Amino acid sequence: MPVYLHLCSTCDAGRSQEDLMLMQRTFAQARLPRPVTVLTQPCMNVCSEPVTLSLQGQGLATCIFSGVQVEKDIDDLVATVRCWVEAPAGWIDNALACGRLRFCLKARVPALPEAR
Repeated sequence: MPVYLHLCSTCDAGRSQEDLMLMQRTFAQARLPRPVTVLTQPCMNVCSEPVTLSLQGQGLATCIFSGVQVEKDIDDLVATVRCWVEAPAGWIDNALACGRLRFCLKARVPALPEAR
């Protein structure tokens, strides 16, 4: 089951296509437990600290990051996605492996309960 990385296409000063292509290439080659679909999303409402991105996946917490420098942070981004998909319900308790991105996390929302 894929997970989704949404990249804000509004706050990245016109770099969204370059950042999108870099992330798509990187995640296509990364050996992660779940495939990553990278998409753009207009304004994610964290305009004070571009670039903003979010992580979403079935059964996983939703995480919102801002202040991300995609090209500079790409390795930390892969490490963060790995930690996130491997953490119970996507709730990362020890974010040291996430590198600089652990300081960019702005919000995390628990996963929705499974339908009964």
